[in-house]
Amino acid sequence: MAKRINLDLVLLRKLYEDDKLAIRDIAIVMKCSETKIRRELNKLGFNLGAVNPFAREDIKAKIKQTIKDKYGVDNISQLESVKSKKKEKSINSVNKRKKTMIDRYGVDNVNLIPDKRKQMTDSIKKTLDNKSYKTLIDELYSENNYKDYIIELTNKLNRKPTLAEISKNLGINGNTILRYTRLYNAENLVDKVQSHLELSLEDFIKTLNINYVKHDRTQIKPLELDFYFPEYKVALEFNDIVSHNSTKGFRNNAPTPANYHVNKSKLCEDKGIRLIHIWEYEWFNERQRPILENIIKNALDLCTDRIYARKCNIKVITPTSKLREFFDENNIQGFRPGKFAICLEYNNKIVMSYIFGHCFFGKGKYECEVIRGATKLNCNVIGGASKIWKYFIENYNYNNCVYYIDYNYFNGNSLPYLGLKYITTQAGFKNYFVKENIVRNRSPQNHNEILKMYKSGEVLKIYNAGTKVYTWYRNES
Repeated sequence: MAKRINLDLVLLRKLYEDDKLAIRDIAIVMKCSETKIRRELNKLGFNLGAVNPFAREDIKAKIKQTIKDKYGVDNISQLESVKSKKKEKSINSVNKRKKTMIDRYGVDNVNLIPDKRKQMTDSIKKTLDNKSYKTLIDELYSENNYKDYIIELTNKLNRKPTLAEISKNLGINGNTILRYTRLYNAENLVDKVQSHLELSLEDFIKTLNINYVKHDRTQIKPLELDFYFPEYKVALEFNDIVSHNSTKGFRNNAPTPANYHVNKSKLCEDKGIRLIHIWEYEWFNERQRPILENIIKNALDLCTDRIYARKCNIKVITPTSKLREFFDENNIQGFRPGKFAICLEYNNKIVMSYIFGHCFFGKGKYECEVIRGATKLNCNVIGGASKIWKYFIENYNYNNCVYYIDYNYFNGNSLPYLGLKYITTQAGFKNYFVKENIVRNRSPQNHNEILKMYKSGEVLKIYNAGTKVYTWYRNES
C-alpha cells in the first residue's frame, strides 16, 4: 500500500504564490509528485494553467521577446507555416470524411442520404401537443412542468411510465430524460423495474378486459410466465432481443441456451397450456403487430367474426402469387410461393387458405408440404382446416405430406384429428444484425462470415421455439 503524504499547505502556498516556483520545482522541494502538487493547489482554489499566474512579469516578457526575435511574431501560432499546416490538416480531415461517405453511400454529405435525411428530419420534427423539440428541451428546466408531464402520461397509460416511454413520447434522448428525472427527484414517478417492452404488451392485454395473472410462477415451476390466462389455459411470453439472444449475455448472465424457448413451450404443453411467444422484433413491426394481436385474441376466443366452413366455397388458386397480399396481411411470416392454394371463400372473399408445394424436408422422402396457412384477421372459420384438408386428400394424388406448425404461436394439437402424425420438434433461429437493427433468417451461403460476426458481437443469434413437424400418409389415413 502506497504511503500517504500529507503536505504542508502553508509552505505550498508560499512556494507557489510568494516564491513563484514552477510545479516541478515545488515537487522537488516537497518530495512528492507533480500530480499531488497540482491536486492540492486546486483544493486551495488556484486555477492552474500552463504557466504559474504569479510568475514574474520579466520572465513572461523574456519568453515573448525570444519568440519575437526568433520568428518575428508575438505568438508562434501567428506564423504562416503554422497557419498553413493547420489549414492543410483541416482540409485533409474534411476530404477524408467525404471520401468515406462516397465509398459507403455514393454521396459526400450525410444529409444527402435519402433514408438518413428522412430519419434525421423525423427525429427533429417529433412533437408533443404541437411543441417544438427545442421548446420541449427548454421546458425540462422547469421542475413543475416536467413532473406534470409525467403525471399526465401516467393518467394516459393508467400506470407509471418507463424512462424509455418518456423518451419516446417527448422525442428526447434517454440520457437527458434520466438526468432530469434525477435532478428533479422524480424517480418515484416512473417505473424503473419493468421493461417498457413488456408493459407495451400489457397495455394491449388490458384492452381485452379479461382476467390474467402477471409473472406467474405456479404453472411451470421454477420458470415464470409473463402473462397467464387461467380460464383459457393460454400464456404469453415477451422475448426481447437483448436478454433472449444466445450470443451475448445480459447483466452478467450467460447467453440464453439454444433450447430454452422450445423447452418452455414443451413444459407448458405438458400442462395443457398454449404458450405464445411474442418477439420484440415482431411486436414492434408495423406489418406483424396486427397479426400477433389477432393470434392472441383468437387463442382467447375473442375474434368477433365466426364463420362456419359449411357456408364457404372451395376455391383453388394458381399461381399462388395472387395470394401475396392475403398472406402478408394474415400470416406472421408473410407470403411464400407454392404450387397451388386451396382457399375457403365466404361472400366472395377469401377467409382461409393453405398453400401447398414441393417438400424439401426429408431429402425426397415426402412428396408435398403445407407451405403456408392463414385465416383472415378477426375471423374464426369453424371447421375450416378440416374442409381444406379433406379437399386436398380427395382431389390430389399425393401419397404423403408434411405439415409444419410454428411452435412460437401454435401447438398443433388439432392436427391428429386430421390424420396427421407428430414426428419431431426442431428449434429455429434468426440473426439480429446490431448495427442495422434488423432480424434476418439464417444465411447458409454467408455462414463463415456470420460466424466471425458472432464473435465480434455484430450479429446476435436468436433461438426461438422453432417448429413442430407432422406427417400424413395416405395408406395410414
